[in-house]
Amino acid sequence: MTTATLPEHRMTEALAEQARDQSHGKALDNGNGHGNGQENGHAGNGHAASQGHGRAQEPPPVAPANLAVELVLAAGGIPFCDETGVLKMRKPLPEGAQRFRQGFPILSRPMSAWLARMLYEAKLPPLTRNQQTQAVLILEGMAMENELKTDPADLIEQDPVLHMLGVLIGAKSKWLGTASALLDQLIIIGAETKSVMPNDPRWPKNAAQLSHH
Repeated sequence: MTTATLPEHRMTEALAEQARDQSHGKALDNGNGHGNGQENGHAGNGHAASQGHGRAQEPPPVAPANLAVELVLAAGGIPFCDETGVLKMRKPLPEGAQRFRQGFPILSRPMSAWLARMLYEAKLPPLTRNQQTQAVLILEGMAMENELKTDPADLIEQDPVLHMLGVLIGAKSKWLGTASALLDQLIIIGAETKSVMPNDPRWPKNAAQLSHH
């Protein structure tokens, strides 16, 4: 694939430009087809033959679903299969951002939202329902061939208690207090860093449940 050697942002721009050119080319073809229909009454089969010869040299159009997949991959998306067999997508976060989840299922609203955003930023029309389904199936097929073991760091980030404990330890060398005070402190840190909100159902219901982490 020719875009593989380009930096991520240039790959995305190149794919978007290709799609816009393709869309523009179709519009021109439609316009020419209307005009040529009138000209063919005078020019005959010779004009039609020359048109057909010119079109045969054009590259084949890229299917919208394929283009959407290429945009996601060019932006750094990694489809993978986790240890439990769930097909997921790992999306890179901006530099300096705190990760709080390893990835999201390919068949999910976050995946649909990312696809929609990529097309929007590339100034391309949204996918139809069938095109969206095809794009998801392509990504799931790629994920099936890419089994990744869960990184311990990812497991920590998926657990709000372990995650916030890491943040607390990083900020303070020592912390003294009761289990109840510790839980309150962790919830406050989660809210301040906007990593885990206080109403997140993954938080322990009480201090006694901290022993499970």
